[in-house]
Amino acid sequence: MPDISLGNARVVTMRELANSASQIVRELNESNRPAVVTKHGKFVALIQPLAGAQVEAISLTNLAVSVAEDAAEDAVDSTEVRRRFGLNVRKRGGN
Repeated sequence: MPDISLGNARVVTMRELANSASQIVRELNESNRPAVVTKHGKFVALIQPLAGAQVEAISLTNLAVSVAEDAAEDAVDSTEVRRRFGLNVRKRGGN
């Protein structure tokens, strides 16, 4: 994940975030700049855009490590891996 730099961060109040979350997140991703969220004038959160970040790669690496650890103990069924990590589990048959 890229380093977080607050030099060009946008300041967003809790009220603005509550009223316009979708628009704010879209704008942050498009500009690739973070936002700090304030409540009563104090910083309470940071929103970091993930555009361009390697989130999928990190998730898949963690999944591979977990599967490898399980495989060392026992054979791992791919259906079980998909179920455990919520990867598009589909029932076979009528449903």
